Amino acid sequence: GPNAEMVVVSFSLMNIANLSALIIKMDHDLQNPMHRNYIRNSILTWNKTRTIVPILDPITDMGIRNEEFKKNLERSNDLKKRFMQIGMNGELEKSVNYLMYTKKAELNEQIKALRIQIKDVSQIAMKDTLRRMKRNLHRLGHCDSSGIINLKGRVAFGI
Repeated sequence: GPNAEMVVVSFSLMNIANLSALIIKMDHDLQNPMHRNYIRNSILTWNKTRTIVPILDPITDMGIRNEEFKKNLERSNDLKKRFMQIGMNGELEKSVNYLMYTKKAELNEQIKALRIQIKDVSQIAMKDTLRRMKRNLHRLGHCDSSGIINLKGRVAFGI
């Protein structure tokens, strides 16, 4: 509005959604309030005549004639349209999906821990079974007191 104060701020390039074809000539020194007010007045006069800010079209406004660039731009626009159709364009959906993803990651970690526990328990059960087998082999005389299979046990195994 007319009472707005022009301030120079820094921001990340990730915050830019689109570029406009609007060109406003400005001085390099934006620390001076007069230069900032000149820019504000330029924007206000432009707003009086138009209501929609034109989005920069790289092919027509910048004169890019590269066919590969045109093909990539079409692919990018197609992907943006598909992304909007999915419904992932709002911050609420992003936060909900992020929470669901973190929950899934936590559940996967729990699954890994439970699988390790199952493996440990089955190894303990196998140790008990192995101990019983060794006892039976010792009773039948197929191995000696140190648990080494002797000739009688090897022949029985071969049969």
